[in-house]
Amino acid sequence: MPQRRSRPNASDRPFEGSATGPSLHYVLVPREIPFVNRGRFWSNGRQVRRAPRLVITQDRIQKRVDLWFCGNRWKVLHATSARSVGAAKREAERFYPGLAPHWIDLGVTEVASRRYMERLRREEGCSFCHRAPGEHGVSQILAGTSRICADCVAEFYEELAPHRSAAPRRRTRA
Repeated sequence: MPQRRSRPNASDRPFEGSATGPSLHYVLVPREIPFVNRGRFWSNGRQVRRAPRLVITQDRIQKRVDLWFCGNRWKVLHATSARSVGAAKREAERFYPGLAPHWIDLGVTEVASRRYMERLRREEGCSFCHRAPGEHGVSQILAGTSRICADCVAEFYEELAPHRSAAPRRRTRA
């Protein structure tokens, strides 16, 4: 039986979180644990196969948790959602019988989770409405150090529309 490391090294740790919340728990799936799908989980028209790493992230926007099936370098291959961390772990257990004792808790508190979202809003959010990318659910435009989401662009466009007809038109080259 392979020897289990007592502490994972830095490359074993998953990403800090997503656009909607922090990572809470992860597991490096031991090779001896089988993967059992039986046609229950499909993605992009293909039956999902074994993933070597799983991570549970908190989705603070949709008020749920996400179970992500990841590759060796934490690239998300497939995902599913659950109502709670316990439900996500039970879902993972259906695919990987015997996985339960291998989960690693990242120790994220409610305060740390709120701080994560505040930092996400500050560092990656829209400079106008101050929402994180996952909160407005649409792309952003980056100009210099400012970002603006599509919702704010549409709002400003509507506000400026009455003034556009009175503004002088630019001449275009023929």
